Amino acid sequence: MPSETGLPKLALRAEGEGTLVEAELALLPTAPDALHWRLKGVELDLARWSGALAAQWPALADVTLSGHVVLSGEGEWRDGKLSGRVLVRLSAGRVDVPAKKLTLEGLELAVQIDDLAARRTAPAQVFTLRGGHYDVITLGAGRFVFALDGDKVQVAEAVLEALGGRLILAPFAVALTNPDVTVAARAEQIDVTLLLPLLPPVMAEAHGHLNGDLTFRRDSTGIQILQGHLGLNPGEVADLLLAPSPGVFTRQLPTIPAYVVKLFYPWLAKIENGEVPIRAHRMDVDFTPTLDAEGHSGTVRIEGGPPGSAHEAPLLLDLNVYGPLEPLIRFGADSRMHFGGTP
Repeated sequence: MPSETGLPKLALRAEGEGTLVEAELALLPTAPDALHWRLKGVELDLARWSGALAAQWPALADVTLSGHVVLSGEGEWRDGKLSGRVLVRLSAGRVDVPAKKLTLEGLELAVQIDDLAARRTAPAQVFTLRGGHYDVITLGAGRFVFALDGDKVQVAEAVLEALGGRLILAPFAVALTNPDVTVAARAEQIDVTLLLPLLPPVMAEAHGHLNGDLTFRRDSTGIQILQGHLGLNPGEVADLLLAPSPGVFTRQLPTIPAYVVKLFYPWLAKIENGEVPIRAHRMDVDFTPTLDAEGHSGTVRIEGGPPGSAHEAPLLLDLNVYGPLEPLIRFGADSRMHFGGTP
C-alpha cells in the first residue's frame, strides 16, 4: 500500500489474548535507509505480559503486574536507532511484591515521552494510586507529579495517604538503574490507632493523631525511617489503653510501699488492668539515624494520666525503639516508668 509520499507503506495488525497491535511502517522520502513508524494503537494486558517483562528485566522476577496499557505514537527508525514520541497510559493497574509484603492497586498513569531516544518526557507527568499496603502499614490514595530525563526520574510533587494521615514528600530525584534514594517528608494527622501493630504488645488500644517530619530511605532491603519526630499538636491528647498487665508498672517501684501507691495513685491499678486509658498530653516519637550502644534507634515518651485527672502529667512512660527499623518500626518492650508532678 503506498503512503502519502507515494512510497510503499506496510500496515501491521496483530491480535491475541491480552494483545492488540496496529502499526504502520513507511520509507522516508528524504532517507531511503530510514523508516517512519506509527503506532495507531497498542493495547496490552499486563497480567499476560508479566512473564515476558520479567525475562527482559530480571528485577521484575518477583513482581506480579496487572492492568491495561495503551500506547500510541510515531517516529523514525534510522541507523538502528529509534526516535519519536510515545504516549503511554496505564489504567486499573496493580503491583504485588510478596517478598516485600507490598501491594499497590488502582494505579493510573499517563506519560508523554517527547524524545524516545533520550528517554525524556514532558514536564508534570502524573501517577496516582488508590491504595494498598506495605506489610502492616495501610496505604491510601497517592499522587506523584514527575518527569523522566534519561535514567533519572525527577519527582516534583508527591502526596501519599498512610497510617490514617498523609505524607507530603519533598521534591527528590531517583535513578532507574540505582533506585536507592533518601526522601524527607512532612507527616500530618498520623492515626495512633494504626500504629498499634508497631507498638509493644502491652498496648491494646490507642487513639489520637501525630504530626511531624520524617526522613525515609529506600534501598535493596526495603524502606527505612532514618530520622525524624512525630508528636501531638499543642492542646491535643492521645488515649492509650494497656492490655491487662497487673504489676507492669507497680512492680518497677520496689522502694515505694504498696499502700502509698494505692493512696496517692489509685488509678494506677486500673491502668495496669486495662480498665482506664492513659490520657497522654504529650506523646513524642523520635528516630535517630544511628544505633546507640544498647541498639536503640529511637525513643517514645508518653506523659499523661487517667482521663479527667487534674494533675499535670503525673505519669511518664519511656519506650525504646530497637534495631535499624528495617521496613517497619518496632518499639521495644524495654520501658521505664517515672512519676512526676504533685499527687
